[in-house]
Amino acid sequence: MKTTNQMENIHKNAPRRLIKAVIRAGSERKFALKCGINQSYVSQLLHRGIEPGNPDIRAKLFLPRRKRKHREEKPEEWQGQKRVVKLIRRLHRDTTKTFKKAFADSDRR
Repeated sequence: MKTTNQMENIHKNAPRRLIKAVIRAGSERKFALKCGINQSYVSQLLHRGIEPGNPDIRAKLFLPRRKRKHREEKPEEWQGQKRVVKLIRRLHRDTTKTFKKAFADSDRR
């Protein structure tokens, strides 16, 4: 039986629980058969860090059922940004109203 150090090319994103389970099972193929999933999912996660999208398969591979999205930080506001945004919104609203009135009047003729 191989230990963690002897298993080759383990990706950093592979869950430790998965690595231990594969070692206990003896091979990736045996683990996949035991879980009832395709061996390629196990292999790709262990060696390439590619996570499957299916929530049921993710749970069997000791991953959270839903993949978490990384939140991007908002860029810092520059001075006067709120005022400029309000002006732009008001201009857009006024322009839209003007066009609606113009087209509404032309339909009546």
